Amino acid sequence: MRVNSILLHEILRRGDPKSVCIIDTYEGKTLSYEELYCAASQFADHLRGLGVKLGDRVGILLPNGWRFATSLYAVSMCGGIAVPIDYRSSDREVESYLKDSGASLVVCSFERHVDASAGIRVAEFLENNGDGGASSPCDSWVEAEDACIFYTGGTTGIPKGVVLTHKNILTVLRGLSVAWGLRQREEVFIQVLPMTHSGGLNCCFNTAIYSGGRCVIMRRFNPEELLRYIEEYRVSVLVGVPTIYGELVRKLATSHWDVGSLRVCFSSGAPIPEKVAREFERLTGVVVNVGWGLTEASPQLTVSPLGVFKPNYVGVPINGADVAAFDGDTRLPMGAVGELGAKGEQVMKGYWNNREETIKVFNSSGYLLTGDVGYVLPEGVYLLGRRKNLINTGGYKVWPHEVEHAIMENPHVKEAAVIGVEDEKYGEVVKAFVVTDGKITQEELRAFCRTLLAGYKVPRIIEFREELPKSSVGKILHRALKEESKNKGF
Repeated sequence: MRVNSILLHEILRRGDPKSVCIIDTYEGKTLSYEELYCAASQFADHLRGLGVKLGDRVGILLPNGWRFATSLYAVSMCGGIAVPIDYRSSDREVESYLKDSGASLVVCSFERHVDASAGIRVAEFLENNGDGGASSPCDSWVEAEDACIFYTGGTTGIPKGVVLTHKNILTVLRGLSVAWGLRQREEVFIQVLPMTHSGGLNCCFNTAIYSGGRCVIMRRFNPEELLRYIEEYRVSVLVGVPTIYGELVRKLATSHWDVGSLRVCFSSGAPIPEKVAREFERLTGVVVNVGWGLTEASPQLTVSPLGVFKPNYVGVPINGADVAAFDGDTRLPMGAVGELGAKGEQVMKGYWNNREETIKVFNSSGYLLTGDVGYVLPEGVYLLGRRKNLINTGGYKVWPHEVEHAIMENPHVKEAAVIGVEDEKYGEVVKAFVVTDGKITQEELRAFCRTLLAGYKVPRIIEFREELPKSSVGKILHRALKEESKNKGF
């Protein structure tokens, strides 16, 4: 009996079999829905021949592209659980993820191989893995519950395997399709975020396939290439993070590109500076759509209504999710500030083989405590920041993103990151890391901030940088900056 999953059964049949499903810009390869199904089905046969069976974990160490998509779906066709691994991970990190998940096999390519001496079998994805005839579709379906294990720092910073089920993922795909008003078989998505992350995979690629549309896949982010592909392929849906939109604004301000096809431009992962959102709207005519979530929620919990942008506002819960502010186990009244908790069908079943950490992130009412602080009003959810990033300076509370947004208002500033650093007198003081155009001094920037912020929020320390450390999805790594400052003693 063949094994398959409800996820694939539902989404791969939604597109026209003959229409283009994937455009891999790096390899210059296109696949129709029928060809994707055939390629995945044949590679699934290969994986079965290597012993992959229901419930087995299979690592996928591949860059963005048709091979990643084919491998992911092939693992599901075997009833396996995919373990997507960031292509930029160190060998040590790769080994730890494979070991923790108990993966029996890892799919990779000649570009990035895994040492077989570690005890993990290797299946190299070659061109001919996806050629030839498809396996015959099977009438008997065995539904595998779990789809993927994504490794994330979660709410504690220690990498843990987030187990997402097919139902978790489908909940997000359905919710986004409704929130964005996706037109069945008409949308063109562009994949610029890593497919190894839940946001990049589920909010972009899987949603594109779920809508029966096509997905233009970039191997890595390049602002000029992104704009060229938007123009060439008439992209209608862009899923990104704030740093991507900042780069696009800078390019669009100095050169002309036809981006009139864009309809939905989604930003999540971190608060987008109002300056960037307003300038992007001015240059493109599209209001940036924002949302809030985390890997543990597959990842999306809320999305703002199209055409609505307000500072700190992250929209309304999707697909029946319940979001509330909490003080521990106590649910706070509407409008009260607290730790945001969520319950819904997109929320993970738990951390892989880590019951202790799973118990810690759910309160007694079964709500996932996200580590984010905010409040809920009738029109939706407002996000203030990460609980652990709150700066306490002389008894005053400062949210880093409020200071970052003020700094970003200065026309000479390109990027900013704010943290709290230890101080003998005040406990903590505000420190800012800033990338500029070189035409402003630290004191001039500090004076500018005084016109927008209360005195205790103005950065005591400003450090100019050529660039800021970022994750593979383009999020600024505040934790790395904080650790670096701690080691320096300021």
